[in-house]
Amino acid sequence: MEARVKCYQCRRSTSMEVLGPVSGEEPQLTMTVHGLPVQVCENGHRHFTHTKGALQRLLRLASEGGAPLPISREKGRLFKRRVCSDCGAGVERKSRRWQTFHVEMQFTELPPFGIDLTLPVYHCRACGKEHIRSSKEIRERAPAALVRALQAAGIGQE
Repeated sequence: MEARVKCYQCRRSTSMEVLGPVSGEEPQLTMTVHGLPVQVCENGHRHFTHTKGALQRLLRLASEGGAPLPISREKGRLFKRRVCSDCGAGVERKSRRWQTFHVEMQFTELPPFGIDLTLPVYHCRACGKEHIRSSKEIRERAPAALVRALQAAGIGQE
């Protein structure tokens, strides 16, 4: 049963709508959100459907470990270098290509939605496995990319 929510801007009733793909970009990261449920009022104002806690969890996508991403490890005390998480060999310093990783999100009883993270990947010199450079880079860039995607969808704008 869908609860009726009032629009934060004009106080009119809202209904739930599922958005098509919306994207936001940051250097070295593109985030695309698929099927995001939002509240839309009669005046066309859009608002994030989920609770504040769900939005915070979404913003911490990479730091929670909820995303099964192949992330390289850091090795060395003084001179840090990236190594393969499987075999421990060095990972290339330059990316050969970009890859998209899909993460399913589910909050409460609302419909699930998906997030695609498109990032450069780096090959292991020994086993050939592709890795993302670091979770820190994702944590730093993902919130801004998500905000850009939500803005592109017209969420929270006057």
